[in-house]
Amino acid sequence: MNTGVRPDLDHRCLSPNPCSLVLSTLTDVLAEEPDRKCFRLIGGVLVERTVKDVVPALQTNRDGIRKAVKSLADQYQSKEKEFDTFKQDYKIRLVKA
Repeated sequence: MNTGVRPDLDHRCLSPNPCSLVLSTLTDVLAEEPDRKCFRLIGGVLVERTVKDVVPALQTNRDGIRKAVKSLADQYQSKEKEFDTFKQDYKIRLVKA
C-alpha cells in the first residue's frame, strides 16, 4: 500500500527537524550569551526575544513535533495492519490497472 501518506510520513521521520537545527546553533549561544537578542516568527509576526527565552519554547515545539510524528506513524502502521487483515479475510487482491 503506497499512498501519498506513507512517503510524506517517511519524510517527516527521516528529515531533520528545523527546530533541532536551530536549537543546535542556539545551544552554543545560550552557554556564552544568554541575553543575546534573537528573532522568532510567531503567527506571522517577527518578535524580538532573548536566546534564553527562545530555547525552551523551541524545545517544547521540537518535542511536540516528534510526539505528533510518532503518533501518526503508529496510527498508520495500525491501519496498515488492519487493512492487510481485511484483505486476507475477504480475499481481496489489489490489481494494478
